[in-house]
Amino acid sequence: MRPYPGRGRPSHVTLLFIPPGSGPSLVCSRLVTDLEAFESESVNVIIRGLAWNARVACLLVSLPENFPCATPYPHITLALAQGT
Repeated sequence: MRPYPGRGRPSHVTLLFIPPGSGPSLVCSRLVTDLEAFESESVNVIIRGLAWNARVACLLVSLPENFPCATPYPHITLALAQGT
C-alpha cells in the first residue's frame, strides 16, 4: 500500500463518497451548503477504530452530533493499494 495522499499524512475526513462516474447529487449540494456554517471552525474528531482490506486502510471517526455528514462511515484514509 502507498500512503495517502502521497506524503503519509491524512489531510481530510471523508464526509461524502461519490463513486467514480457518478455526478454531483442533491445530497452533495445540501452537504456543501450545511458545511459552509463550519468554515474556519475547529472540529473535534474522535478516532474510533482502524479498518482495512486489500485495497484501503482507514481510521473510523466520530464527528460532533451537529456536524453535517452524508456517509454512515466518516473516515480518514491512511493508505491505498497500488493502482487504486
